Amino acid sequence: MTDEYEDFREVAHCGGKVTFHVKTDKNGVRGFSVEYSGSSPNPMSLFGLYALQQGIPCGDIELGGIGQSWNAPP
Repeated sequence: MTDEYEDFREVAHCGGKVTFHVKTDKNGVRGFSVEYSGSSPNPMSLFGLYALQQGIPCGDIELGGIGQSWNAPP
């Protein structure tokens, strides 16, 4: 027999943290890097969304690896 509340079971939070480091070089060009970490032994999923200023999602961010750029916003 299945539990009637199986679809509503608690999902553990990964306790993650995302930090954006914004830097301006000597030529005035601004760039940034993103750092993220998890503080729990539970698995973590990370994804990114582009959003309008009103908070409406409008596209996926294809998060790359070290040294890879993200795709352009839609």
